[in-house]
Amino acid sequence: MTDWKVKRASSLPDQDSTPAATDLNKSFRKHSIPARNLVTHRNFIMPPPGIAEGYLPDEEIDDWVTHWLTNEKFHNFASCTDMTTPISTNHSRVDTCSESERAESEELELLREVTNNQKKKIEEMKHEMNALTMHIEQMRKRGDSSGDTDRDTLSAQNKFLNSEILRMSAKCEILSMQSDESKKLKNKKLAEELQLLRCDYVYAIQSTIRIPLHDNSAMDVMSVKLLGGETHKSRLIQLMAEARQLDPSLPTLQSLLQGVYVDSFGFRINLKEEPNALHYMATKLNQFYFIRSKSASEHKKHWKAFIEENDFIDHTPETKLMCRRGIPNSLRATVWRILINQQVEDLKTVYGKYYYRNLCNIQGGEDEKQYSDVHQKQINLDLLRTMPNNVHFMSANSKGVTQLLQVLHAFCLHNSQIGYCQGMNFLAATALLFVGPEDAFWFLIAITEKYFDKTYFDSNLTGAQADQEVLKSLLEIQHPKIMNHLKNLDIDVASFTLNWFIALFFDSVPFNTLLRIWDCFLLEGPKVLFRFAIVLIGKHEEEIISRTDTIGIMRVSKAATKLAFDEEAIVNMAFQISNLPTREELKNMQVQYVNLLAEKLEKKTRRANEFVRSIANNLSTEKLISNIFIDPFTPNTGFIVSGHHLMGKMAAIKVMKDKATMKDIDVEFDCRVMSICMVQKDMAYVSLISGYLIAAHVSADNDWSVLWELKLPDVATFLIHRENTLFAGLANGILTVFENAGERWPTSVQMWNMPLSSSPLTNAVIHGDTLVVATACKLITLDAQSLTNLSTTHVASSNIGSGVIHFDKITCMTESTFGIFLTTDHSTLVQLWQDTTCNLLYDILFDHKTRKPSLSETENSSYVESMLFNDGTLWLGTSDGYIFIYNVENESGKEEIRYKLKKFEGEKKTSRRGSSKSHRLGSLPEDSDESDDNSPIFCTEKRANRVSISIDRETQQYSVSSFQQNPETDTEYAGSSSSRLNSTSDKTLRFPMKKGFSADSAVSVFSSEPNELIEKCDENIKKHSPRFRHNRFFSSTNSSTSMEYDDTFELYSDEERSRRRIAITPHRKVSSSSKHLNIHRNDLTFDDPYVVPIPESADKETSNDVEESPVVSTVKLSLFMKLKISETPVKKIICSGEHHILTCSGEYGADEAVLLWQKDISTHLWINDPVLHDSPIQSPTKTMASGSFGSFQSK
Repeated sequence: MTDWKVKRASSLPDQDSTPAATDLNKSFRKHSIPARNLVTHRNFIMPPPGIAEGYLPDEEIDDWVTHWLTNEKFHNFASCTDMTTPISTNHSRVDTCSESERAESEELELLREVTNNQKKKIEEMKHEMNALTMHIEQMRKRGDSSGDTDRDTLSAQNKFLNSEILRMSAKCEILSMQSDESKKLKNKKLAEELQLLRCDYVYAIQSTIRIPLHDNSAMDVMSVKLLGGETHKSRLIQLMAEARQLDPSLPTLQSLLQGVYVDSFGFRINLKEEPNALHYMATKLNQFYFIRSKSASEHKKHWKAFIEENDFIDHTPETKLMCRRGIPNSLRATVWRILINQQVEDLKTVYGKYYYRNLCNIQGGEDEKQYSDVHQKQINLDLLRTMPNNVHFMSANSKGVTQLLQVLHAFCLHNSQIGYCQGMNFLAATALLFVGPEDAFWFLIAITEKYFDKTYFDSNLTGAQADQEVLKSLLEIQHPKIMNHLKNLDIDVASFTLNWFIALFFDSVPFNTLLRIWDCFLLEGPKVLFRFAIVLIGKHEEEIISRTDTIGIMRVSKAATKLAFDEEAIVNMAFQISNLPTREELKNMQVQYVNLLAEKLEKKTRRANEFVRSIANNLSTEKLISNIFIDPFTPNTGFIVSGHHLMGKMAAIKVMKDKATMKDIDVEFDCRVMSICMVQKDMAYVSLISGYLIAAHVSADNDWSVLWELKLPDVATFLIHRENTLFAGLANGILTVFENAGERWPTSVQMWNMPLSSSPLTNAVIHGDTLVVATACKLITLDAQSLTNLSTTHVASSNIGSGVIHFDKITCMTESTFGIFLTTDHSTLVQLWQDTTCNLLYDILFDHKTRKPSLSETENSSYVESMLFNDGTLWLGTSDGYIFIYNVENESGKEEIRYKLKKFEGEKKTSRRGSSKSHRLGSLPEDSDESDDNSPIFCTEKRANRVSISIDRETQQYSVSSFQQNPETDTEYAGSSSSRLNSTSDKTLRFPMKKGFSADSAVSVFSSEPNELIEKCDENIKKHSPRFRHNRFFSSTNSSTSMEYDDTFELYSDEERSRRRIAITPHRKVSSSSKHLNIHRNDLTFDDPYVVPIPESADKETSNDVEESPVVSTVKLSLFMKLKISETPVKKIICSGEHHILTCSGEYGADEAVLLWQKDISTHLWINDPVLHDSPIQSPTKTMASGSFGSFQSK
């Protein structure tokens, strides 16, 4: 038994070879028995191998303990001590036992002690196990009794815990998302702030542009001043590069400077100066940032949704707000089309679906003929001038030009009463950039028949001018300081605002601002024009008030529109204006002003018409010389002009070594030349009686070629050049000023119109630093640099030569060191004026030296035709071919005849129908008599009221009388109803068209015969004929110099169809109160005082109502020479060089028609020699007719 145990124990594997407990796939329990090396004993059963590691499975340790307890025989020991403590009994046996037995015994004792200890522990463990077993049994019983309840509780707790876990997970996820969203919002906010800073930066750069108003540069010169050197340039380039990644259509600096960039509307941008290019880049960046802003995106979505839901845009607060905020570019075409068509919806129903197409396909017929005769020429000229820098309108073959021609053609056929007015091309072309040709056609109809009154585009633009009076009244309320300042300077606001209304601000404001104005206008109508005009003027109130010169204020007004880049601010300011009248109130005001203006404008037009006709009637043959003009840039050279209203010829004159020769210039104009002005050595301006101004290149060999031409508001009677400015005096009393007159090919002609008088401007001279303009019987003195009105002087109107007052006007004048010498029409009285003082009245009829008549009794119809002051002498040319030369000396109080000037206040004259109105002395009966009935008035017999001032040569007594003139007995005023400008020559009227002379020329070709007009009149006596535009050149009334147009409208065959009536219904005034309305305009003032010179010896009448002033002579005229040189009037006396004088009279090519005068050194007398031709006279072969010349815009 013992051997087996020992053997079994020895056969147990070593501890090191025992497999690790962790290799067992069972749960282990850790015991407190430490692992130690046990000595085998015969009575000792070795524990399982895993016990040496201190870990055994529970079932194995239980089996082993049970087996060991069963088979082990326990012995009682005297003591049980620790295995490390020596036992005392062992020492007694040391001597008696052998060494091996002793060792064996010690080992055995040790094992027993260990065994006993283990038994104790096993017993303890057994008790613990039993206790645990009992506890487990109790727990098991308890679990069985409460298992269901605990299971539900645990399940609930588990669900709760799961829900809490899910809730916490969701909360964590929400917190994470909120954190991310917060970061995103923060980043977005920072990005928006950065974008806003970019917008503010480019806006600040955009605001640096200015027009140098205090410099002498033209108004289209803009400058940009950026501080910081190249910093702003590099930043703008960087910002543009970033923006181009999103929108490659944006420009680069190089593309702007090279002129190759084309914007989204088709405009080619060419900026020569880098600062201006940087400013343009800043403007485009500002638009780029604004379009991508949140508000712009939401606004665009709003518009899209609105268009999808609505086919009609009502005039509501919502739609007004939407249009005021601007229509997105991508939707503008759609919205404009809706707004246009809803305006003309009723008209389209009347005219039919294919009305526009039918008009475009009309060929031949009376309507087409009228279009060809009246409008085609001007339309062809304006096609390439409309948008010369837009790729759609750059060439004659461009699609835009073709469509524009179709639209204008169709409109002229639709509304022949209005026809084509300059400015319609701008309106139609702008519409064509967004809508089709047919919609553009209906847009013109909406403008002329819906948005505006029918008088808006009549011949006098009555409705448009009425709106200017309304604007003035609004400005007096909104900006009284500006209006008071302008009134003190005698400046009319309409001189620069009229074009704003006619062209709807085209070419006045930047194009993007223009679109915003049109967005509002198409929905809300003309009222918005007043708002924008008030803002553009009021925005520069300080600059306007700070300027005291006319040209400076004109510059500010131009700058106010040219610098209106901030369209958003301008729109907001416009609709924040308070206290504006309602639309109905504005309409009533306009109607009242139309009634006030209609009569005045008609009277002014009649004056201009008669003046031009009187000029044309003076020349009946094509060879009659009309004028001589000297070239100030080439010494001793000039030009001679001849012809009549249908033809103008020129010849060059050259003075060399006291000899003068003239040579025909191979050029012919298709109407009379009114004036020639050289502005450069090789550039000249020519004004024609047709109203055109032509810029021509003049080579050294006098080869003329047209650069470009421009239609003026009226005929330019004179042209004067000073520095780089050209002044043109018009027959309608307006002074037109061209700033950049020296530019050969201007991108735009910078001009503005200054209304000076209701009568034609007849002459002007540069006197020192002033420009003295003659109109009617008054002198208007302007500062030549600033154009400020310095004074207005009413001169003496003494037609004592013929005894009959014709049209009161200053016919000739010349400047001198003593002042301005002048004479009035059909007068022999020479006047000298210095500022506003008359320093001389001298009648050449009486020789003051011999005290005898200077002219014979048979020459009593002569009058002064021309004059010149040169080197202390005054030259006078008379209508009967005499030359008077007077020495002018400073001497006062030596005159033989003393004069008084009596000033009569202007009043309305007495009506021929016996009304109680009084008339003013010397006035012309030109106001239309008011008739109680509305029957048509015809040009039948007319008795003209005439005022005559007669002076008896013997008694020197004067008398004033008024009489009626009988056209049957007085041949001077007799005229045929079929007379025209060329009525003196029936052959000329019916002469076939010359080679090279086309209907597309500066003067139209006429086809209607006079008898046809009379027949048409008889056929339509009982019918009301519509109002039509009239042309001053060809009248169905008489063509004398009378101003009598009381009851007659003229019919001109080149302007209207032959079916137009000679008789029309008199204008009916709309019943509206206009007592509180006043019109303050220089060009519509007809009550100027009338000044009459009266010899003191003949003055026996005194009146407290008449202002008198004696004339104190400061100079003395001594007749030096008197010589008759021609049987025809001396038309011109002009100085050529320092020692030569040129005179002209008679027909071109006749002997002694042009004379060269020079002073003989020995006798000090003036001698003359005829100017000879270098070559035989030949008919010109080059005709300067109208065509498509240079492209530019008039502003």
